[in-house]
Amino acid sequence: MANEVGSLKKRFIILLISFSIFFVLSTFVYGKWSSVPPPHVSMSWVSNSVHFTSSGEGWAVGIDYQNHRGALLHYSGGIWSSVTPPSVSPDWKLNSVYFTSSGEGWAVGGDNANRKGILLHYSSGIWSSVTPPSVSPDWRLNSVHFTSPGEGWAVGADDANGTGV
Repeated sequence: MANEVGSLKKRFIILLISFSIFFVLSTFVYGKWSSVPPPHVSMSWVSNSVHFTSSGEGWAVGIDYQNHRGALLHYSGGIWSSVTPPSVSPDWKLNSVYFTSSGEGWAVGGDNANRKGILLHYSSGIWSSVTPPSVSPDWRLNSVHFTSPGEGWAVGADDANGTGV
C-alpha cells in the first residue's frame, strides 16, 4: 500500500512538472500575440490575405461588400489604414497580396462584373490596374507569390471550364 501511495505521489509530481513546463513554454510561444484595431473600410468588409515586408510595414487585401470593390489596407507605424483602390469595375474583390519590397507589390482577385481575373500593381506609392491575359469567359485569381522582383506566379480558377488557372 505504501508503494502505491509513493508511486501515486511520483506520478502526480511528474504530471505537475510536465504541466508547468508546458504552461511556461506555451506562454513564450503564444504570449506575443496582440489585437490591433482594424481601420474603417465600410459597414461590411472582410480581409482575405496579408503580407509584411518588415515587422513595421505590411498590406492586407479583401472585399468591401458595401461598395462592391476590393479592400486595400496598409499597416505602418503600428496602425492599419484603409487605402482607396483604383477603379476596376462596378463589382470586384481582392483575394491575395504579395510584396517583393516595401515599394513594389501585387494584388490579385476577381472582377465579378466582367467575370475575369484582376491584377493590381503597387509601385512607388501608387496602386494601378494591370490588364491580365485572357483565360476564358469566366475566371478569377486567388493567390499570388513572387520568387524574385522580376518573377511571380498567380493561381486561380477557370469557372467556365472547371479547371485551375
